[in-house]
Amino acid sequence: MINELDVVVLTRDLNEYGLTKGSQGAIVHCYKSGEDFEVEFIKPPHVLTLNIADIKLDKTVIQTQVAKLMASLPEEAVVEVRDFVKALKQKHLSKAG
Repeated sequence: MINELDVVVLTRDLNEYGLTKGSQGAIVHCYKSGEDFEVEFIKPPHVLTLNIADIKLDKTVIQTQVAKLMASLPEEAVVEVRDFVKALKQKHLSKAG
């Protein structure tokens, strides 16, 4: 699920705005449908209404956020997170296979 203030990247070029696939932006508004979003880009500066197919969460930013959160957890909770991620990975691998 994409939320306001999440960092996203474009999944395709938007040449008319000078934006290329992988350009980073921030969600400034989520429409009720959950399919459309207002995304603010800094370089070049634009605020665009985009569909979920045009964007995806920036995995690098999420990884950094998770690492910061985990740093404050007690050791037993870190082990729980690790085990959960392993189970989640297995679930998604079995869906794909």
